[in-house]
Amino acid sequence: MNKEIKISFWKLICEYSIEIPTIQRDYTYGRKSAHEISRKLIESILSSCKDPSKKLHLDFIYGKLEGKENFHLLEKNKHSIDSLLHSVQNYAANLYLKVEFSTSKKSEQQSEIVTFIPLDGQQRLTTLFLIHWYFAFLNRDEMGLEILKRFTYTTRNSSKEFLELLCDSRILNLQLEKGLFQAILNDELFFTSWIKDPTVNSMLSVLKQIERIVKEKNIKSDEAWEALTDLNVVSFDFFDLDEFDLTDELYVKMNARGKSLSGFENFKAWLLQNHKDRIGDKDLGRKLDIEWFDLFWVHVKEVEEIDEKYLQFFKSLYLSDYLIEKYTDESAASEINADKSTELLRTSSQKDLIPLFESNETFSKNIDRYITLLDIFSGMEKDYSFYESYQVNSLKEYFFKNNQGLNFPNNTYQYALSRYIINNGGDFTFFEQWARVIGNLIFNTPIETAYLHRTACRSIDSLINILGSKNVYEKLSQLEGCIDFFDGEQVKEEVLKSKLIIENLEIEWESQFIKLETHNYFYGQIGFILEIAKNDFDHLIVKGEKIRALFSEDVLNQSNYLLFRSFLSQMDSYFKPELNKYYFPKNIRGTLRDRNENWRRFIQANLSLIDELIYLPEFDSENIISSLEIICKSYRSEDKYTNTILFNPTVLDYSNQHHIRKYNHSIFLLNSTRISGRFSELFTLDWFLANEKKKHEFELKYRYGKGENSNPKIEFKKGEKIIDLDFNRGIGKFGLTDAESSKPVEEIYIYDDIESAVNQILQRI
Repeated sequence: MNKEIKISFWKLICEYSIEIPTIQRDYTYGRKSAHEISRKLIESILSSCKDPSKKLHLDFIYGKLEGKENFHLLEKNKHSIDSLLHSVQNYAANLYLKVEFSTSKKSEQQSEIVTFIPLDGQQRLTTLFLIHWYFAFLNRDEMGLEILKRFTYTTRNSSKEFLELLCDSRILNLQLEKGLFQAILNDELFFTSWIKDPTVNSMLSVLKQIERIVKEKNIKSDEAWEALTDLNVVSFDFFDLDEFDLTDELYVKMNARGKSLSGFENFKAWLLQNHKDRIGDKDLGRKLDIEWFDLFWVHVKEVEEIDEKYLQFFKSLYLSDYLIEKYTDESAASEINADKSTELLRTSSQKDLIPLFESNETFSKNIDRYITLLDIFSGMEKDYSFYESYQVNSLKEYFFKNNQGLNFPNNTYQYALSRYIINNGGDFTFFEQWARVIGNLIFNTPIETAYLHRTACRSIDSLINILGSKNVYEKLSQLEGCIDFFDGEQVKEEVLKSKLIIENLEIEWESQFIKLETHNYFYGQIGFILEIAKNDFDHLIVKGEKIRALFSEDVLNQSNYLLFRSFLSQMDSYFKPELNKYYFPKNIRGTLRDRNENWRRFIQANLSLIDELIYLPEFDSENIISSLEIICKSYRSEDKYTNTILFNPTVLDYSNQHHIRKYNHSIFLLNSTRISGRFSELFTLDWFLANEKKKHEFELKYRYGKGENSNPKIEFKKGEKIIDLDFNRGIGKFGLTDAESSKPVEEIYIYDDIESAVNQILQRI
């Protein structure tokens, strides 16, 4: 064949079979996003069908012909056999013998032997196929359908089977009362699962478009068929790329006019080509396209998004194996954390990952595990619902919907769940116990880097080997010593809770633990509640409910520091003589570090205070906000600093990083974490914020301190007169200064309370 010829679809399919290969994308012209493109193409083709003088040229179609060598060899062999048989016949004639022979004509059917594999032009070829099919269907042309059978897809079995259904002669008996689209869907041989195949879905949508446009343009089917098959009104330039010595690398570099294939499409083709025989699952292609595809389809309806999540499933599993097998336990943390492949596997990047999968034996060694996990998931009769913690409510959603953009703790949790399921062969008897315990350990241990993730996974493997398929609580309660890597206190807590469950089976310890662990701030860590309850079940129920309310979302979301003030109200003084640096808890809880550095730290240091607070007569779990407000207002400490904060919590807004310094008699609220930055003084700031009305009487300004030797001030200005009011940290008294002040310090700072100082200003200004 010439390198380049002008050819029609009909001539092409009469000469060759046409096969859309596995590595190609799905047919997309039926999607909403491609509606305008497909409409214009269909209208252009059908316009040429209606008026053959309007010939249409559809640019280039690239591809390669497979089987040409076999065809030429058959032709050559046929010629040789014919020559030999002629010689035999002549020889027999000389002996007065009659020999008759004939050789099969099958080798002349090039379309049965040579297959065209399109590299570029898949979308246009499929659209042309559908238009040809539609008119063959309208004309009840069985011979036409027979030729159209040569067009097939290998991207998914469902696509291939759907095309076989369309070209079966029995399809000509469809009743069109409700339209072609509905008629095909109602056919007894149409599988409802096919509608999930994006190629089938697009084909059906395009057929609906074709049917509508044909009716609108009043196109006659017999004339259109003649235009397409005899008059060749629609053509394109055809290139056989094998004639150019081009390689299969073009399959990844050229697709749909230069658009690259998705990462998953490349991965799937590579997997089938390189691992199908080794995996030994003859249904691997069908499972990838239907059974396993359905796991994602249930949760995600956009095909592009499914491809990303499908690929991420394999990437996430490979991530942990890659780190475990590439590095040893002696490898430096800095080396592991610097591995750029880690971030590539964790993110939703569609970059070609095949070189990474091929870089060592890790993927080949573990692919059977990944396939096993998919088989187990697809065979599950029910989904496993987690208690609402760690943002995981459904096992399948966790792996097939919410599997992108995971942080290292979630990467680790996925590893723990998947390895347990695989190692136990899909036995879910004690799975929920495992999910709960290992979740508590993972999400209460810092796992912020690739090195820590790897170390955690190694510990998880060891723990799974210890547990086997046995009762998790029973095995855990028997453990002596620690579980490597994970937070020691959390390990002790899980062992204690397991013992309480196993040793008191008649008591519903587990359900009570779960109720408390699912709290957004406790996040599985409830050892402090057990300690407050002294491991007594009845106390745990009562106190646990109160403590849950105390640290509830409603309380933490209050902008007036309600929780902190509630504790302040029960303290003689928050400020100790021996301390000068203070940090009050933030209500943030997004990460383990956030929780550990804020209320968790406060909780561990103030267990008795929690017990006192929840047993106050005013404490009411059902009306938690109002009851805490009452507590804050009802209790007055002897400490003036604590009282100031209790009754004017707005002052805390000026401590941006929640850091406070105490110098002698002064309390400084820092804008940053150091005294070298700006800061305000508690008493002067409290008065300034509380006296809005006086700001109209005077030009009031608050002058922040900056640096350890400076002092915050309130500036009073009236006309040209300016007087500053501040609090002396060494003497513990208020004083007034102006441009004329030249008195010694002890004569300036003479006011015990700020109101006396303000009254003096009113007399002088």
